[in-house]
Amino acid sequence: MKIDKLFVLSKNKMLLKAIEIACKNAKRDCFVIDDYTEGLHFIRDMRPTLVVIDIENAKEDALGLLSDIKDEFKVVILSKRPSEVGEFSSIPSVLYPVNPTGLWDRLEKELGDTNG
Repeated sequence: MKIDKLFVLSKNKMLLKAIEIACKNAKRDCFVIDDYTEGLHFIRDMRPTLVVIDIENAKEDALGLLSDIKDEFKVVILSKRPSEVGEFSSIPSVLYPVNPTGLWDRLEKELGDTNG
């Protein structure tokens, strides 16, 4: 899957900053935010190719947002344990630890030729 625009939601501010810097350095279109409610509005306005939702530290908010967008956008869940995704186990996931500089390439490789 070729990612043109990446959107990342997480309560982990250090991770968001690292991803933002990595994308900027690689001249890739990426938006990061730590507010899941505001994130929903931005996602619908920006129409990203892929949304990465970190379910750590805000699981209820993250899974609520996931319910709202899973049929509209290609989504990947970021978590520490695969068992945490529950009813959303059919959605691709990436496990911690995350290498911010390699996240984009990792997502494209793991998602392969799937479409959103």
